[in-house]
Amino acid sequence: MKALSLFPYWAHLVLMGEKTIETRTWKTDYRGDLLVCASKEPKADHTISGEALCVVRLVGIEQLEEKHLKEAGLKEMPEEPKWAWILEEPRLIKTFPVKGMPRFFDVPDEQIKYFPDEADPKIYTDLFKKEYVAKMQNGFLPIRSLWICTLDQSTKWEWQEDFYNLFAMVLELAEPPKTIQETANQLLGEPLTDGKQYYIYKNNRRTIMTFLMAENIVFMREDMDFFDSADEFAIVIAENFR
Repeated sequence: MKALSLFPYWAHLVLMGEKTIETRTWKTDYRGDLLVCASKEPKADHTISGEALCVVRLVGIEQLEEKHLKEAGLKEMPEEPKWAWILEEPRLIKTFPVKGMPRFFDVPDEQIKYFPDEADPKIYTDLFKKEYVAKMQNGFLPIRSLWICTLDQSTKWEWQEDFYNLFAMVLELAEPPKTIQETANQLLGEPLTDGKQYYIYKNNRRTIMTFLMAENIVFMREDMDFFDSADEFAIVIAENFR
């Protein structure tokens, strides 16, 4: 399989489904599966270095424009012209050491072992922790954290320190990558922010609980007292890598 080496930070975002466009100064006629590898340097906290991380499908290449910036993880256009490599279908694998190269390089297909497609969620999560979390420098930082607070009539919606301090319960979303924003938008409605780093949602207790169960978030018995303490809640989904 053709392989491509990225800095660990960018490779991590591709692995987690957050970076769907890679930028390069060169283009290729190749389309198809691509093994994404993390370079050995520069090391970055909460990422894996020097290993193959996942397989994606390269489906197209376009001249990089402003419309590509968010999916590429960029805030502004680079000074030099670049190409936007459009990536889809990230698939998790059993990670293994790889020596990267500046452009394409080949890795034997027999070295690439995929996660099972129909695995039980617990088995899938255990595999994720074993193959990825255990190898991350200085531990795992999830792509997102989820903050919950109760609401009353005096709560203001401006994103201020006093509002931030209201949040009484924090859940680290340490599951394998998933489209949590799509689920939140479907069940909770559109966020009350622009979504650049924080997505704030407001809804009633029953709807909030339905959303959390849809995300397979399991609660301890003592957590239920928190959800019995109010009728309305706010949820903030914080982007840790933005």
